[in-house]
Amino acid sequence: MKISTNTALSTKKNNWIDFNCGVLVEDTDMDTLKNEFFDFVIEVASGKKVKSEEAGFHDMAIFKRGVTL
Repeated sequence: MKISTNTALSTKKNNWIDFNCGVLVEDTDMDTLKNEFFDFVIEVASGKKVKSEEAGFHDMAIFKRGVTL
């Protein structure tokens, strides 16, 4: 699951980014974003494929420092 910290990145890498948190500084309040993200995590945990899986990639990076794409 790839999460964007800003909308520009989410827009530029739309085929990579699964969830855009950049809306927090634009027009979405924290409670709304928190609930949307929680719902998205539940969907993925319930079997919804993230964009990298839909593209055929099955990589994993846990506890890695720095940028992971």
